[in-house]
Amino acid sequence: MTLEPSEALPNGDASPSGGAAPPAPGRGPSREYRASVAFTIGGAAILFVVLLVSGSILNPSPPIRGVVLLAGVILGVAALLGTAYGLSRGSGWAVAAATPMLWVLVVAGITETVVAATHSTINIPIGALLAVWALRAPVRSGSEAGRSSPALGVAGALALGAMLLSAGWPLVSPILLQSGGPFVVGADALQPTLTLNCDGVPVTAPTAVSVEYDWRWLRSEPWAAGNDSITLAAYTTREADTGSFTIDADAPGSVGTWQSDFFILEPQGIVFGVDLAQAGFNPGSVGFGLIAPGVDYASPHGSIQLMATYLHAPADTNGPDSPAAWRVTTEARCEW
Repeated sequence: MTLEPSEALPNGDASPSGGAAPPAPGRGPSREYRASVAFTIGGAAILFVVLLVSGSILNPSPPIRGVVLLAGVILGVAALLGTAYGLSRGSGWAVAAATPMLWVLVVAGITETVVAATHSTINIPIGALLAVWALRAPVRSGSEAGRSSPALGVAGALALGAMLLSAGWPLVSPILLQSGGPFVVGADALQPTLTLNCDGVPVTAPTAVSVEYDWRWLRSEPWAAGNDSITLAAYTTREADTGSFTIDADAPGSVGTWQSDFFILEPQGIVFGVDLAQAGFNPGSVGFGLIAPGVDYASPHGSIQLMATYLHAPADTNGPDSPAAWRVTTEARCEW
């Protein structure tokens, strides 16, 4: 904002109708002026970084984790740039909120630096350094500006509250993103059903084995995105030299599912991926079959134990051992 000479006071501050102005000769800048500069630089720098890395931030599974992370950052940017604009306009609420917000930046910067040091990383608290620079300047008094000390007001309270919430977002976001919370379903929301059909059991060895895994959800997430996985693994027990079951790779699945892997050694089974963007939190099903050995090689005694593992938001969809938000395992068995 460019001030006309008539708008500036002799001490270098803006007039009551104007914003924070550059200092006059022989006098340093006011805290309000430095705060406006610090907030503008800090907010613009954060916004620039967010635009550069937003794609990778939204990649986690589920993507709502990235959205919640971005929400905290954008909240802080809005508070910084909004207050900087208010200072440039000489708004009383911005003047009243500036010093508390600067101290929030200092405390947040110190905390981030200490936490980074405990993880053997280096953090340069640029926001805190700018805040210290601004705090070193004198506050423009109400008498100098020709008015009483400004009140925080509703706008100032909102800006300061948004700044505090953004600074504490690393503590708030895990609560929002915990399993069973408002944004991520818990394991108790999944209702699986595992069916193992062994024809001929228990009188004789099964001539055919079919597996079906169905599931439904008791609740959904606000944003259905990301991939889940399901592993169906069959463990067979039989007498030696009686042949083994072979997997039928033609595995059906409902909308949004695909076969991501299968294994033919013990255990035998298939790994399915579930695209939540397509399947949503609607009921679904997958299945596969085991082809029995010929009658001459069938074991007179044996068993098949099936384990089905559903992984929500796994790191990958290639097996049951992948890290995930949670997993639910269901078992079924047949003997002859």
